[in-house]
Amino acid sequence: MNLALAFEKSVLRNPQKTAIFWGESKITYEKVLEQARTVASQLLAKGVKPGDRVCVYLKNRPEYMPAFLGVLFAQGVVVPINNFLKPDEILYLVDDSGAKVLIGEASSAEGPSAHSQCVHRRRVRRRGAYQTPPRSEGRRDFATSPPRSR
Repeated sequence: MNLALAFEKSVLRNPQKTAIFWGESKITYEKVLEQARTVASQLLAKGVKPGDRVCVYLKNRPEYMPAFLGVLFAQGVVVPINNFLKPDEILYLVDDSGAKVLIGEASSAEGPSAHSQCVHRRRVRRRGAYQTPPRSEGRRDFATSPPRSR
């Protein structure tokens, strides 16, 4: 049993209970499950197969939970991406993970989103022109740095 199936069992017991409080809105467990199944069917339609990695690049908003659960319902592997990373760091994680799909916001007030940049850069990489982005100053290289000791 995975987290998505455990969530589904919980929904069967309490479908109308509130799962997410967001400002004045309340989203029920049943609605989250419906949205997660929609995400799963869209991923399957895009060719995601069991074990495929799917990046989730969303802010801490109500959409995150159905996206995360939807990947699990599609039997994919969730690769969460911190939304405070710079575009080159996001590109590195997407490429390094081997993700087939990135779930993200379409645009922002600052211009093209990191998602649209990821799509563009991955097209360039397929033509053989892409190189791994250099490390950003003040940030560690996620693929090679040892974990911090506490």
